[in-house]
Amino acid sequence: MRSRQTCLLGVAGLACLLMLTMGGCDGVEDAEAAKEFNAKLGDMTVTVFPAYVRETHPHYDAAESAKIADFLRSEGHATCTLSEAEVPIAGDWGKNQAKMFRNSLKSFQEYLAAYPIDTDYALLPEYLMGRDSVGGVHVYVVARDGRVPYGTGANSHHPEFKAVDPKTAADATEVAIRRMRNELQERAGERAKAKLGTDTALTIYPVVMAGGPRKDVADVIGLMLEREGMKAHVTTETQYTPSTECTPAELGAGFSQFIRQNPPETEYALCVEFCGTPQSGPTEIRNVLVTRTGTVLWTDVQTPNDRDFKRIKPDCPMTCCVLATERLKPKFGLGGLFGPKQTSHRFEQLWQKSSNTPDEAEFAAMKQRLETLRKSAATARVLVYPPRLDEDVDRECAEHLVELLEAQGLANAVAASTDVHFEIAGSSNEQRVLWNFARAVQQHVQANPPDAEYALFADYLAGPDHVGAVHFVICDRAGDWVLVDFQNSHHDDFNQIAPQNRSDCDRLVARRLRHHLH
Repeated sequence: MRSRQTCLLGVAGLACLLMLTMGGCDGVEDAEAAKEFNAKLGDMTVTVFPAYVRETHPHYDAAESAKIADFLRSEGHATCTLSEAEVPIAGDWGKNQAKMFRNSLKSFQEYLAAYPIDTDYALLPEYLMGRDSVGGVHVYVVARDGRVPYGTGANSHHPEFKAVDPKTAADATEVAIRRMRNELQERAGERAKAKLGTDTALTIYPVVMAGGPRKDVADVIGLMLEREGMKAHVTTETQYTPSTECTPAELGAGFSQFIRQNPPETEYALCVEFCGTPQSGPTEIRNVLVTRTGTVLWTDVQTPNDRDFKRIKPDCPMTCCVLATERLKPKFGLGGLFGPKQTSHRFEQLWQKSSNTPDEAEFAAMKQRLETLRKSAATARVLVYPPRLDEDVDRECAEHLVELLEAQGLANAVAASTDVHFEIAGSSNEQRVLWNFARAVQQHVQANPPDAEYALFADYLAGPDHVGAVHFVICDRAGDWVLVDFQNSHHDDFNQIAPQNRSDCDRLVARRLRHHLH
């Protein structure tokens, strides 16, 4: 029997006695049993016994064990049964915490051999209490056959212990839960990672970016993953909003907690963040992938110093989506010459609907109309309207375009004498901007037939020192589309001209028209 002097040691005395770093309890766990345990996480049954509280007068605390059972249930690790049986623990206090751990574990195994459980596993917490503090926290797990698949311990050397600074049995339970959460998430994570593939049920949350989370941007990532072969992913309106200027680790921890409190219907959840402002441009692209129980499987950060960032050169939400998707592809076995092919078209159909994109029949009709223009290019009268630049138009650009188009074989191109102002809403979906512009042009031409066989309208999406995209539309006199074209940094012609000003945009329109007419 230990002396009263020993059991009344304060925190400083206990810290001196319990100098062992418990780690993963090497030498205690059975390797094969641990593999089986890891494989069963999320689909196991556990009997949880009242916590054994070692102090001057040892006692059992069923209420604290119930908290651990709630943790295992709520985070999806196990189905738990609470036992009222008090497990007798032999062995005195000593200077060797590892020895105390093994002695208590042996007592637990002997009890279970005498009183078998009906569940897959049994769990027993043990708290080493000082006079005014907790000296150590142990958790023992034993399989029905007596093998030990998992055990953990913590003292003042461990971060979970330091974070709580435990003084009471309730504090000790908090240490146990934090310790188990970290270790079981790691074990569950390895299992979950092995299950990732094209059929993975994944919820993509609205992308975190300047101005607030955006579901439409998440839809873009969904479309890109679909085109690479993913089949069972969805997006959601539910928003996760992290604290401003959080670190990648804080983003992962916050999203994990958010998912535990608001679990999705799918098995996995993805948070993507685009850091930066319209002025600075993208500075970081972050991905956080978690299970529906909050286990963080993967956190990825791309900065301008990283290879994929340098290769893709993200400069807008669309190219940021490209980078985020490129980083995700290996996790789900996507991409490559022999990678999966697209079989689902849910996001593609959603994208077409949200983009105002015409149907296949209209594209086929446009192809025929373009062939007619191609045959009559040398004589057809083409009215060139001043290109749109934000809310303004530029007549000099129209005259410059006429000169360039004549050089491309449109010998009867003339500048329109009237200006047309269109109000086109901005969007991260460039296709939506393009087709909204095309429909506005169509409506104008139908209402105001030109004195020419064709009418050309251009839209330059540009800032003071940057051109993001160049769009142009050609309609016939009836207002039917003949050609709708767009160029951005993903296209060769755009990159060869590398437009920096309005004149460059004019040259790009002329280059594209030559491509279509020859």
